[in-house]
Order: sequence, then structure tokens, then C-alpha cells
Amino acid sequence: MDSTLQKPLRILHLIPHLSGGGAERQLTYLSRGLADRGHAIHVAYLTEGPDPASHSSEPIHYHRLRRWNNYDPRILWGLYRLMDRIIPDIVQTWIPQMDILGGMAFRKTRTRWILREPSCAQAWPNTWKNRLRIWSARRASAIVANSMAGCHYWNTMTPDIPCILIPNAVPVNAIDAVPPMVPRRQGVLSQDKVIVYAGRFSEEKNLPCLLNALACLKKKTSFVVIFCGTGPLEAFLRRQVYRLGMEREVHFEGICSQQQVWAWVKRADVLVSLGEFEGCPNAVLEAMACRCRLLVSDIPAHRELLDDTVTGFVNPHDEKQTQEVLWQLLSETEEDCRIRKARLIAEKMTINRMVDGYEKLYRKILAGEIAVSSFVHEEDCAGIESLTKKELPYKNARPRVRMDETDEPFEASSKRP
Repeated sequence: MDSTLQKPLRILHLIPHLSGGGAERQLTYLSRGLADRGHAIHVAYLTEGPDPASHSSEPIHYHRLRRWNNYDPRILWGLYRLMDRIIPDIVQTWIPQMDILGGMAFRKTRTRWILREPSCAQAWPNTWKNRLRIWSARRASAIVANSMAGCHYWNTMTPDIPCILIPNAVPVNAIDAVPPMVPRRQGVLSQDKVIVYAGRFSEEKNLPCLLNALACLKKKTSFVVIFCGTGPLEAFLRRQVYRLGMEREVHFEGICSQQQVWAWVKRADVLVSLGEFEGCPNAVLEAMACRCRLLVSDIPAHRELLDDTVTGFVNPHDEKQTQEVLWQLLSETEEDCRIRKARLIAEKMTINRMVDGYEKLYRKILAGEIAVSSFVHEEDCAGIESLTKKELPYKNARPRVRMDETDEPFEASSKRP
């Protein structure tokens, strides 16, 4: 067998921040998993996370790039120097800024390059930055999307570049090790019903609609709402809470560690995710692992993972429907088959499975072949075939990622053009 398929690989990941967001967490899971298999893993970044010391004990090489701002040409020069020094087998970029810079660096170094897509078409309006990202991606060796919607987006934008579906991973063992949030802490009493939102406070998350629905629900029952995260709408949401008279019910926890979020979700009766679009939603996956009931928007990203036998779907702009389904979920007291089924789905989306997918892809690229694989199977995303054309306008696009009926990934190798 070719020695390229056996030797440890040198992988360089490019990401703007180490802030602990969804993409950063997935990068951490992947990097640690690859390093544990003997690969040399390098991560280049611009901004430190909340705990820089946490990286010192990891078997991963971190490189901070110098810059004055996001448009500093020294970033690109630093990438050139770093790539010349470590000579990576594969470069993988995370987040659009690094997709663009990685594409520019590729044109000089000719290193094999993978772009990772974290979302879907609705996340990328027709701006000059996104057009530049698409132009850069046309030289990529492959694109990895964490959702079917992401695959269809790139199928439209770059039809000649192979696109591979590798969903996000769920650290089930780490989640199981975290106890629920202790009652009477942070103003939550043991008898309180708890609703949790975890994520970015941005327009597409429909948080104002959620608060209006909660104001109606307040007339029926008592509850506490925990908002974990921050974002551009935080000041607006705080003012809305004041106008609705919900200061006692709503608690803004700010930026939380993963363990704090998991503890709140384990304490919660319902986790809410009402976004207009998603990629592969980390908060929903982690809530499934936490055995928490879910209220989610009826969008392709959620239907890709779940169906009506697992969770409640609502129109994210329908406040009446949202409060009615929330009321129904809060009224349930026993763990039911929906929670158990959601947990089983989460248990299949392991870190090892994601690492297997990336490692296999890296070796196929180095061998001159691309493995078009799916690591989510039909039993894991029971709702995907029920989507209508109205819900999924890209459904008739030429498929490049296929679903297999067995427990093993389907492979169809193709030479890169």
C-alpha cells in the first residue's frame, strides 16, 4: 500500500478566534482526536479565547498570527511564513475570514486545502466578502459541510469542487460527567420550570418572538428562562424584558463555559431553538445528549436530525403556536420515548466518528481521490425525506452527498478535476 496512506499527517487548521463558539469547539474535538492518533496538528489563529492557558497542556501546536486589525496584510504574510515552515500536508479553514485568507495562501504554496462550511445559504448574503469567499473556494481540494443544506449551497456555487457531509460531533461522555445545575443557585428554585436558550443573540435566532411568546405563557404558568450567550441583540433583548415585565423570569448568564451550559440544560425542562436557519446546531445536539425536551423551529437543519416523534416543531414567527407547544412541554413530567430516541441519535454522532470521516478524507485527497461520504444515516435523520420543496428549495439540486441504508458510510471515489 502507498506510504502516503500510512504515515502520520501534518494538518494546519486556520481559524480567526479561539473564543469557544460552535466552530471552535468542533475544531477542538477534531484536533484532539487527530493528535491522539499520532498526527501533527497545528492551529493558526488571530485572537485568544477566554482561557489561553488551557492550550498549554494539549498535544497541539498553536500559532498566533500578528495583526493590527482584520485587514492587516501581515496576517497573509504570517500564513505564508508559517506554511513554509511547517509544510502541512493539508490546510483546513474554519470561518469565512480564514476561508478567504487560506485561498490566497493556497495560490502561493499550492498546499491541499479544505474549506469547512458551518451553515447554509441563508447565512451568506450577496456581499463582496461572500463573493470573494466563493471565488477562493473554487481552488479548494474539497469542501466539508456539517449539514445537507451546506452541501447544497456549495453544489450550486462551486459545482466542480467535491463536497462532503461530515456532521458535528457530540461529546456524550463529557456531557454525562457534568451534574445538573444546583437548585437555589442563580435565583432558580427547585420547583421552578426552566427554559434554556444557548447561543448567539442575533437577528436570525428570533429571540424577540420567543420573549413575546413567553410573556403570553406567563399568564398560564410560572417558569424561569436562562439565556446563555451574548451577541448584538443583547441590549435590545434586555430592554424588551423590562417592557414585558419579565425581570424575575428572565436571567442573562452571559458567556458560559461548556460545562455551565450543559449543567443548565440538564436542569432545564425545555431547550428552545427558534432560528430561521442553522447548519448542524450544537445546542440542539447537546440538549439531545442531556435528555432535555426540545422546542425547535420547523427548518431543514432541525428536520435533518429530528422528526415529529422526537420533538415539537413550530413556525419560528408564530408566537401563539410557540407558547402553546411550550405549555404542553412544560406540563410533561415523565421522561418519554421522545427523549430516549433523541439521546440515541446523539450517541451515534461521536467524536471518533467525525475524526474517522476527516482522517479518511485527508488520505483520499493525498492519494488523488475524494471519498463522497455521509456519516449521518437515514435512521439518524428520520425527518429529512419528509421535507417539501417549499421547506427545502434546493432539494432538486444535483446531489453530491448520498444517504446509505446501512450502518457503514457509502463511498464513491472520484478524481479531482
